[in-house]
Amino acid sequence: MPHTNPDAAPAFYRIEGALAHPSPDTRGPWDPNAQHGGAPTALIAWTVDRMASAAPMRIARITVDLFRPVPIAPLEVRTDVLREGRNIQLVEVRLVAQGKECVRAAVLRIRDAATAPPEAVRPPPPRWPSPDERPRIENFAREGLARHLDIRAADGRIRDRNAAPIWFRLRTPFIEGQPNAPLVMAAIAAGRGTAFGVLSDTSGAFGRAAQSLVIAPRG
Repeated sequence: MPHTNPDAAPAFYRIEGALAHPSPDTRGPWDPNAQHGGAPTALIAWTVDRMASAAPMRIARITVDLFRPVPIAPLEVRTDVLREGRNIQLVEVRLVAQGKECVRAAVLRIRDAATAPPEAVRPPPPRWPSPDERPRIENFAREGLARHLDIRAADGRIRDRNAAPIWFRLRTPFIEGQPNAPLVMAAIAAGRGTAFGVLSDTSGAFGRAAQSLVIAPRG
């Protein structure tokens, strides 16, 4: 049964060793028995961000292949460092449920240096009001992952075919006992966007998201 109060709901995942136990609220809009793609993507980002490395690293790119629907069932998280260096680390992550590999990802991390980018390549400041200046869109979704998002139209538009900018904020803990990291929110937002979009925070644009989709008749 769906939770009645998103702010009081349990976390999306409970971690026990290499197993991630999803809550029913990881559900997506297409199949009541399958997780929203943003949930396992954010789980992968959270996992790799905590891995040891030869130097301080930050995630620069995540490529995720969803081989099949991800069931709302325990996920075994398998990681393998494919390349370890002073400047980069390449990690492969596989999510296995009920004995079947559902998701495989390649995550590139680069050395985290305290060097400011040149002025010419710095992202421009946001063009829209901050999230706190926009009203929350109520009743955007009734169940699943989307029900736990604080969604606000950045420029007043919503459900616009011209890709209206949207602010997202996660209202529920993602990992039990852990604060929600910005990286987790970015991964979920990437899965909520269109086939191609720009990811921004209140400081400006910081990344891009692209999806390759198979479109076919249902049934």
